[in-house]
Amino acid sequence: RGPAAPYLSQCASGPNVEQDKFEERREFWDLLDQDGDTFPRKPDSAEATVAIESIKAEKDAEAVAKIMRSHPDAPGVQEAGLTRFGGLFGQARDGADLPGLTCEALMPTINAGMRAHLPDPGVQRAGCAALRGLAMAPGQLPLMRDAGAIEVAVAALTAQYKDKEVALAANGAFWAMAQAAGKNSPEVATMRTAGVIDVMLKVMQHHAWDQTLVGKMRVVLPFIQED
Repeated sequence: RGPAAPYLSQCASGPNVEQDKFEERREFWDLLDQDGDTFPRKPDSAEATVAIESIKAEKDAEAVAKIMRSHPDAPGVQEAGLTRFGGLFGQARDGADLPGLTCEALMPTINAGMRAHLPDPGVQRAGCAALRGLAMAPGQLPLMRDAGAIEVAVAALTAQYKDKEVALAANGAFWAMAQAAGKNSPEVATMRTAGVIDVMLKVMQHHAWDQTLVGKMRVVLPFIQED
């Protein structure tokens, strides 16, 4: 019954194995929620809402981190702060003189926020974007490696491999890390031992029909796999 009926009727008398005659009609898969319900994030409290608005207007990354540390159990605040970090890194690359954009200042807060909210895809997407920005900042990747940035990105993608937006954000972080590291570097070695390749392959298998996502990951993988 319904819009999928013509698709299903092709198999009414058994499996249809004639490829030239079978109509795949992938659009009907969009009618299904293949991965279950979306994550049920609790509404932000009044205090968290005020904190989120403060973060959006803040230009000092360390001040953002301080607000995040004051609301560790509020995923909305964590997502807003991580998103703000990513935005500030982008402004810095465009030439803005902004304070506090260092691994030493931000990585403890990034790590804590992401690990405390692994089931929340919004937090993980924003966290991976923040890690990408930090990896692109000159001289920060070796410090990120020591601070566990690679491991927390792997943890994020392992928890959220079904979420396309998290996968794209994590892939962007891994690309930035690989480009900043270079060949035969300790950072690339850590990416291998931390499980970056394995979790990327898991994402590619799960999203095999999404050639845009898979194609982007195929671009990144050789920089991690090859010496």
